[in-house]
Amino acid sequence: KERDFSSDLERRLVELRELEADEKRKLELWKGQFRSHIQERFSARLSAVEEAGSSFDRELTDVETQMKQV
Repeated sequence: KERDFSSDLERRLVELRELEADEKRKLELWKGQFRSHIQERFSARLSAVEEAGSSFDRELTDVETQMKQV
C-alpha cells in the first residue's frame, strides 16, 4: 500500500509539473500578445500625435506669415 501511495504521489507530481509548464507557456504567449497589442496602440497614438503636431506647425507657420504681411 505504501508503495502504491508513493507511486500515486509521484504520478501526481509529474502531472502537476506538466500543468505548471503548460500554464507558463500560456502566460508567455499571453504576455507576447499583450505586448504586441500595446505596441500597436502606442504606434497608432504616436502617429496621431505626430500628425496633430504637423498640423499645428502648419497653422503656426500660416499665422506667422499672415502677421508678417500685416
